[in-house]
Amino acid sequence: MFYKARIKLTAWYLFIIMLVSGLFSIVIFRIQTSELERFNRVQLERIQFGFRIKLANPDLIEESKDRLRNKLILINIAVLLISGIGGFILAGLTLAPIQTMLDEQQRFVADASHELRTPLTSLKTAFEVFLRGNKLSPKTSKLISESVHEVDNLQSLTSSLLRLSKHQKTFEKVSLKKIVLQASAKICPDAKLTLKDVSINGDPIALEEMVIILLDNAVKYSPKGSPIRISLQKPGKLTIEDKGLGISEQDLPHIFDRFYRGDRARSSDGFGLGLSIAKKIVDDHRGTINFISKLNKGTTVIVTL
Repeated sequence: MFYKARIKLTAWYLFIIMLVSGLFSIVIFRIQTSELERFNRVQLERIQFGFRIKLANPDLIEESKDRLRNKLILINIAVLLISGIGGFILAGLTLAPIQTMLDEQQRFVADASHELRTPLTSLKTAFEVFLRGNKLSPKTSKLISESVHEVDNLQSLTSSLLRLSKHQKTFEKVSLKKIVLQASAKICPDAKLTLKDVSINGDPIALEEMVIILLDNAVKYSPKGSPIRISLQKPGKLTIEDKGLGISEQDLPHIFDRFYRGDRARSSDGFGLGLSIAKKIVDDHRGTINFISKLNKGTTVIVTL
């Protein structure tokens, strides 16, 4: 992410510097050529008034213009090279504090999520032990069961935060077809599959998690029994299509924002982190993910790796 931002910032630096340099070069060229033309014009006027002056060679004037133009071009090339190197260094220095702050934030999230796992597990175990008791009233049993459910939600949240802050990735040659088959068998075994044999260099665990997230959303927001279509084409285009609730135009630009949930998604379980995790996995593999959706008509997800 920061490398792309650094390249973009460097490109903007270069654009501004070369725009200024180019404008100055045009002004200098116009001034110098106008002086040459004025010199030639003055000589012609003097000859017309009878002065014995040798007229400047027109070819020499054109040659002077060409030499001036070439020198300005060389100067601009030098400015481009020097500015490119300097801009890249300056962009790195500019983004360094932001990267450090983001790394510290991700480290804090990872540490906090990891530290929350143990007490949550202990709390869940205690609740489950209470539930096994025979002397609990129905109201107490219901409250404890709801508490166990909330602890499960918190454990799911901490796991999601850990995955978002995870830095280490294990890349190897993997079969996308195999990953899609494994994920679909877990989430929607009745999905209609059209899969080509595609292999890429990636993290098999992360890729399977990404497919599971997308399939889980497709199943969650589709009517029961509604068909889910999964297509895998070369070189690495994965398409998941459903006929579910769809996503509104207002929600579509925000679906990858962390903790964002559309109006229709609020009625279901979740914290709004699934698509953020999927987007991060796709970005880690230098791919793209796009959603095409219409309300009450369904959603098509296109992942290109």
